[in-house]
Amino acid sequence: MKKSFNKEELTIMSFYNCDDRIKLINQLESVVENVDEVEIESEINEIVIKLKGMTDDEFKEIDFKNIIEIEEDI
Repeated sequence: MKKSFNKEELTIMSFYNCDDRIKLINQLESVVENVDEVEIESEINEIVIKLKGMTDDEFKEIDFKNIIEIEEDI
């Protein structure tokens, strides 16, 4: 089953510029420990759950380029 990410999730993941799924999971899990806002913590936890349910090949198919192009247009 292919996991999909919304714009906010892709934006959060793109901050870490990580091409390895496990490293990204580890970075997000370490960040969530220091987050004070429940909404952001929840969003990060949802990302981690989706990433853990993916294969490395599925992770490589995530298109971060589109989110970067959207941000540049703004």
